[in-house]
Amino acid sequence: MLVFSSLIFPQSLSEKYDEGMNYFNRKEYSKAHDVLNKIKNNFNEPKEIRDAASFYSAECRAELEQLDAAAAEFENFIDQFPNSNFRHVALYKLGLIYIDSFQPNTGRSRLTQLVNEYPESEYAGSAYHWIGETYSNEKKYIEAEPVLLKAIASKNNNFLPRSIFVLASNFEYQKDYSSAAAYYDTLRAYYRKNEIAPEAQFRLGVCYFNLKQYDAVILELTDPLIRNLT
Repeated sequence: MLVFSSLIFPQSLSEKYDEGMNYFNRKEYSKAHDVLNKIKNNFNEPKEIRDAASFYSAECRAELEQLDAAAAEFENFIDQFPNSNFRHVALYKLGLIYIDSFQPNTGRSRLTQLVNEYPESEYAGSAYHWIGETYSNEKKYIEAEPVLLKAIASKNNNFLPRSIFVLASNFEYQKDYSSAAAYYDTLRAYYRKNEIAPEAQFRLGVCYFNLKQYDAVILELTDPLIRNLT
């Protein structure tokens, strides 16, 4: 009777979606992808369900570290669902995937699209950080500075201490030791418990050395925070 009833009343769409999301929440990403991918590719399903299934299907690929496949699915999602509530998140995830895949130009392009189209997104501040940090990694300090300043000013930057450190480092590399010291000092003062603070403390001492302010060097390099360095 159970078999017969299952033939008459097949699993509903919402039940299939819930099944996929239950797998996702249990971090069984392969199983979740199989279920959600079928929903995504069924064009007879309501667009709202296909929207969510498509986003989380791409998320499964990312969680499985299948970066090329994840990028392809996120790109497809952005094209197919331009009005989705998930679109700004997809742009952010896509930007980071490209950066992790050593494609910084493409990553910056998607993150720039995010901050331009969704300036109030909860990911906008973090997007500015990664745009700035990738420029900094390429020693493009002039391009990095205004973006990092936006990251520091943003209320939605999950990497704020790191943004301050990268900007300070940029000034130091350009031998603008006064500006570098000011930002290292800000980081040390307001984010003393952050893991990057000991390194900022050390760099602050180095900047004062280059400025020939030797009393300040001794003060900074004997700060107890220095003991947390390797």
